[in-house]
Amino acid sequence: MKMSEVMEARTALLEKEKKVYLTTVNQINSQMGGLLQKDLGSQFVSNCGRDLAGELVRTFFDTTDYHITADQLMRRMLEFSYQNEYDPLGNNEEIHKLIYNYNDGPTSSTLNNIMTDLEQSKTKLFEKEKVVLDNGKTKSSYKDRGIIQKGKKAYRDQKTADQSGVEDEFTGKAESKSQNSLGFDVSNLDVDHTQALSTAYVYNRYLKEGGEERIREFYNSSENFTMMNKTANQSKGDVKVFDKTGNDITHRATPDQLADAVVQRWENIKGEEARGKLVEGGYLNEDGKVPKSVKAKLTSELKKSQNGESRTILKETDYKAVSKDAGKHAAKSLGKIVGGQVIYYTMPPLLYEMKGIMKDKHITLDNALTKLEQAGKRICKYVVSKLKNIFQGIAQNGLKTFIKSFFDILINMVKATVKKMIRLAKNLVLAVVDAVKIIGDKSASAAQKADSVFTLFSVTLTTFTVEILFEYIEKQFAIPEPLLLPLQIISTIICTNFSLLILQKADLFNVKHGLLIANIEEVFAKENQRYMDEVRSLSDSYSHDVERKLLEIQEETTEIARNLMDINLYQDSVQSDLESISEIFSMGIDFEKEWLDFLEVAN
Repeated sequence: MKMSEVMEARTALLEKEKKVYLTTVNQINSQMGGLLQKDLGSQFVSNCGRDLAGELVRTFFDTTDYHITADQLMRRMLEFSYQNEYDPLGNNEEIHKLIYNYNDGPTSSTLNNIMTDLEQSKTKLFEKEKVVLDNGKTKSSYKDRGIIQKGKKAYRDQKTADQSGVEDEFTGKAESKSQNSLGFDVSNLDVDHTQALSTAYVYNRYLKEGGEERIREFYNSSENFTMMNKTANQSKGDVKVFDKTGNDITHRATPDQLADAVVQRWENIKGEEARGKLVEGGYLNEDGKVPKSVKAKLTSELKKSQNGESRTILKETDYKAVSKDAGKHAAKSLGKIVGGQVIYYTMPPLLYEMKGIMKDKHITLDNALTKLEQAGKRICKYVVSKLKNIFQGIAQNGLKTFIKSFFDILINMVKATVKKMIRLAKNLVLAVVDAVKIIGDKSASAAQKADSVFTLFSVTLTTFTVEILFEYIEKQFAIPEPLLLPLQIISTIICTNFSLLILQKADLFNVKHGLLIANIEEVFAKENQRYMDEVRSLSDSYSHDVERKLLEIQEETTEIARNLMDINLYQDSVQSDLESISEIFSMGIDFEKEWLDFLEVAN
C-alpha cells in the first residue's frame, strides 16, 4: 500500500465532487427556466381543453351532483402518489370549476325533478264558464268577470284623470269615439291585459294561503293593463308560444317570445278592413310590418308586467315549502355526492397500487397475494386519514345542492328581470359558501385567501354575464338549439379562462410573485440538499477507503519498525525494510545504487 494511492483517491474525490456540483447547477438552471419562462398561452389552451372535456361530460351525462369533473378525476388518478398527490378539492387552484357547477344543464335529474314538481302543481288562475245571455244564447266568460271589469274601469278612469285625453300607449294616438247602433259612444281603444288571463298559471305547491287571490288581483291591476287599439287587441287575441317540440310554454315565455308571437299575429291578420285599421292605428306600416317602436313598447310592457307578477309571487311564496322540497332534492342527490367522495379518495390510490404491482417483473402468485394485502392496508390507511375531508365534502356539497335546488325552484316560478336577479343571487350565495371554505383553509396565507376569494367572485360574475349574453344571442340569431348549448359552454370556458389569465398576470395580491419566490427557494433548498447528500455519500465512501488504506500502511510500517528493532546489524540486511519505507512514502530511493555509490566513495 502506497501513500500516493491515498492522494490519488483524494484527487478522484474532488473530481467527483466537481461533477456533482456542475450537475446540481445545471439542474437548478433548468428548473429556474421552467419557473421564470411560464408559457401563459399554452397554459390557457391546456386549461380550456381540460375544462371543455369536463363540462361536456358534466352537462350531457348528468354528473353535476358528483361535484368533481371527469378531467380532474382522471388527472388525479394518473398523477397520484402518496407523497405528492394532485388534489383539486384540497386547494384553490381550480376555483372556476366550482363555479361551472353552480348551474345545471338540461340533463340534470335534480333540475328535471324540480320542473316536474312545478308542472304538477300548476293551476290555471282564471277559469271560464258558460253564461246565458238575455236572448237565450250562451257564451264563455271568466268566473271572475266582476273583478276583471272593475279593474278595467278603474284603469280607464285613472288614465282619464291623469291626462287631458286617453291615448294609445303603443302608438301615442289620441282616443276617438263613435256611436254604435244603440246610440252609445264607443271608444276605439280597449283596456287590454298585458299578460293574457287565459295563460295565467300559479304553482299552488309553493304559495301561502291567500297567495293565489293576491296574484289574481295583480292580473287585474294597473301593472297588467295597457290602453291599445281595439282592432289590435281583438286581432292579437290570446297568443300562445310553443317550444321546438310543440309544447305550450306561454305561461313561462319571455317578453321577447310573447312580443314576437303578437307581432306575427298582427302582421298576418286576415281581412283588408282589419288590416286597414291596424295601419290607421299605427300598428302596421305601409309594408305591413309592425314598427320597431311598437314592438319595443310591447316588449317593455310585457317585461314590466312579468316583473310585477314575479314580485307578487315572491311575496306570496311559502318558503318553508320551498325549503322542504329543496331538502328532498338534495337528499335524492346524496348518493351521488357520497359516491363522488368515495371515488375521489379510493380510486387513485387503488390504481397507484395496481400499477406498482403490475410493473414488478418478478411477481409470483404467492408474493402477489402478499403485495395485494400490503396495498390494501396502505389504501385503507390513506382513506382513513381522509375521512375528515370526506365528511366535510359531503356536508358542503349537500349544502350547495340544497341551495341550488332552493333557488332553482324560485327561478322557475318567476319571469323576466326578476328571474335574472334571482339567478345572480343564487350564484353569489354559492360563491359565498365556497369563499367561507377558502377563508377557513389554515394552510393558505392571508394573501392567497384574498386572491382566491377575489378570483371566485370575478369569475362568478363573468360566467353570469356570458349566460345573459347568450340569452340575447338566442333572441337575435336563429342558432339551432343543439348548437346553442355547446357554443355557450365553449364561450363560458374561454371567457372564464381569459379572466383567470388577466387576474394571474395582474397578481393584485402579489400571490403569484410570492409563490414564484417560494418555488425558487424550494428548488434551491431541494437541489442543495441533494448535492449535500451526494457529497456526503462520496465523502463517506472516500473516508472508508482512506481509513482502510491508512490502516494497511500503519500495519505495514509497524511490521517494518518491529523488524528494524529486532535486526542484527552485523549479520542481517535492512535493505528490504528500507525499500518498503521508500515505496510506502513514494521516496524513490534506490538503496542498491546508493550502497554501491557509498562503497565507491569509501574506496
